[in-house]
Amino acid sequence: MCVVSVLNAVLATARAKSQIEEQLQGVAATLTESSFPLTDMVLRQMHGLSGAEFVFIDPAGQVLAASRRLELPADGNSTAADDWHQLRLGPPIEISGQQYFQMLLTVSGRGLQPSGRLHIFYPVRFW
Repeated sequence: MCVVSVLNAVLATARAKSQIEEQLQGVAATLTESSFPLTDMVLRQMHGLSGAEFVFIDPAGQVLAASRRLELPADGNSTAADDWHQLRLGPPIEISGQQYFQMLLTVSGRGLQPSGRLHIFYPVRFW
């Protein structure tokens, strides 16, 4: 009976993680495939819909837009997905005393939208 309970817990955890990834992939698709530029207002609205925090940075690491200002972690070992289909939740990281799962997406420039990297931080407490 104990083995069945543990197995159910593991499966439920994997299912929850998969659902969160799919939700955030959908948000990333909307942000990267739309014609509107990534601005503070757009990222705040996406935060309201998803619960995630978003920070868009240029290739030099300067913040161009954010759902709210966060102290970004060192970006040295983070690999950015080139396509929203490839986004996966990374291991938890701490930002401003809170734990987040991180996703990182390369954004190609288009129209008024410069190229850069979109950080997506999903609060561990929501998982």
